[in-house]
Amino acid sequence: MTQPVIIDNSIVIRWFHPSGTVEELTRADKILDSLESGHLVPLAPFILTMEFLNVLHSLARKGELKGNIESVLIHFEHLSFDVIGAEYNALLYIQALSELCSRYDVSAYDAAYLELAIRLECPLLTLDKMLKKAAKKAGVNTAPKLN
Repeated sequence: MTQPVIIDNSIVIRWFHPSGTVEELTRADKILDSLESGHLVPLAPFILTMEFLNVLHSLARKGELKGNIESVLIHFEHLSFDVIGAEYNALLYIQALSELCSRYDVSAYDAAYLELAIRLECPLLTLDKMLKKAAKKAGVNTAPKLN
């Protein structure tokens, strides 16, 4: 059985630049294993593409990225993320994100992940404590069963 899930950059970046606690890295690895086994179908709002690329370039400038950006992007492509935009016009989308920012005290970036999880009724996988807390308050599952 495959399960669609929203995955944020706090997890994605750890697949290419292992940093953080052992617990965070273990969680990220389990999610990657579930993706690669076909158990999870990865979804993300369009903001993931910008966040991910921004962090990759930042790591490359610091000399902390193993390999080059192009090889990382090819690997990312093989994960088959379905990057999803807004279903409505820009103003309505911004208003929806603003409402989530205010209600759950999250950044606009995090609100994009939360909005998509709510809209698609999908679990949200994140290592970001504030986003996880907001998702739980919003009734979004943050701990789906992994392979």
